[in-house]
Amino acid sequence: LGNRRRIVTSSKRSIEFDLGIRKELLQPSARLVGFRGVVNGTCNYVLDRLADGAELTGAIAEAQAAGFAEPDPTFDLSGRDAAHKLFIAVALASGRAPAHVDRQGIDGSAVEAQRDALAAGRRVKLVASWDGAESRVALESLAGDDPLALARAEENVVELSYADGRVVRLAGRGAGRAPTTTAVVADLLDVLDDVARDASRASDLSRPSRPAASA
Repeated sequence: LGNRRRIVTSSKRSIEFDLGIRKELLQPSARLVGFRGVVNGTCNYVLDRLADGAELTGAIAEAQAAGFAEPDPTFDLSGRDAAHKLFIAVALASGRAPAHVDRQGIDGSAVEAQRDALAAGRRVKLVASWDGAESRVALESLAGDDPLALARAEENVVELSYADGRVVRLAGRGAGRAPTTTAVVADLLDVLDDVARDASRASDLSRPSRPAASA
């Protein structure tokens, strides 16, 4: 899967990446027009446990016990980790770093949102998305057969849409000790020399928001 690289943001938090989608994002003949993905294994594990009926504090404790969450999981649960990954993916895909990433994380409201979604045959996921213009990380209520909705436990799923109509989907484990070698949003660093200054500002670019889970 290639060599693991590391980016250190201005918050002094290091984010590890492994080869996964870099080749897709760097295809010279393909123009990426959309990115959406479940890119944080900790958040996905917690949301999956909520879907199983767990309460938020219990779900977080389980994630920590399983090695899928840090002792202080704030960086992940706030959506900041996903925002950083989206920031880098957009910079690679477009050649221009986003001015900001609207960001929502997981809090107590996610419990009711997940239960409402399940009652409607849907599933809530924390989705990082870019439509060619806007970048955001937010809780979304997805149809049960959506590829992102099918991500389970610590899994990550990324969907890349191209101008020629192609859609490429990639999946892999995204949390825990061993999964850092197979994380879906991976090794994007080799080509980031020219946007390193922007990447170092990533922690200041995510703007919290509290949109309702989309229908």
